[in-house]
Amino acid sequence: MVLSSPGSAASLPRHEPLSREPRARFGDVLALGFVLDLLPVGIVLLDGRGCVGWTNRRAQERIAEGDPLLVRDGCLIARSHLDTLALHRLVERACTAARSGEMRDAEVLVVSPAGDGGRVVVVARAVERIVADPAAGAAQAVLFLSDPDHQLRASPQRLRRLFDLTPAESDLTALLASGCTLSDAAGQLAITTESARTYLKRALSKTGTRRQAELVRLVLSVATAGASER
Repeated sequence: MVLSSPGSAASLPRHEPLSREPRARFGDVLALGFVLDLLPVGIVLLDGRGCVGWTNRRAQERIAEGDPLLVRDGCLIARSHLDTLALHRLVERACTAARSGEMRDAEVLVVSPAGDGGRVVVVARAVERIVADPAAGAAQAVLFLSDPDHQLRASPQRLRRLFDLTPAESDLTALLASGCTLSDAAGQLAITTESARTYLKRALSKTGTRRQAELVRLVLSVATAGASER
């Protein structure tokens, strides 16, 4: 095997276009479901009648709470009658767009809780098909559910494993990523601010970051990409 110099075109790997059709390379539906379960946003697929066909784990958890969204007779509804009407209009427009093939911009609806639950932001859009004439009962619309009041958190245990942090370093890092100041985090951990600075310096070194803000961005990226603990 002859190696070319780093700057030559021959040294670059051959580019192959990636297919957007999963079954073009594999039909591992379970793997796709696993990946979607890791996302911190809820995903709901609905058929042409507006009935729920599939949800990822985050959507299941959010709907299981029952406020403000729940499932009745196979359809997603809200606690508020007006929110339910607005939600169904969103779904109907998305399904119509999917059938016509005329893709529209996503629509957004904020659903308010009836009790102590949190608000849910619903983003609805049509399912765009690569292949025409989908099978009967195929998904026509997709809803993305997110909670604007939910604070993304990183697990200290996960941070220890990923970056070889000590328990003190990972606990401090997780608190900083949740929005605490260094002094507030020190108070919650019952340590001095000087000790907190020492733990922060070690965490910066182990994660390859230089500033606290950079460390927080890295940790939140891990929380998003690695998602939740099982």
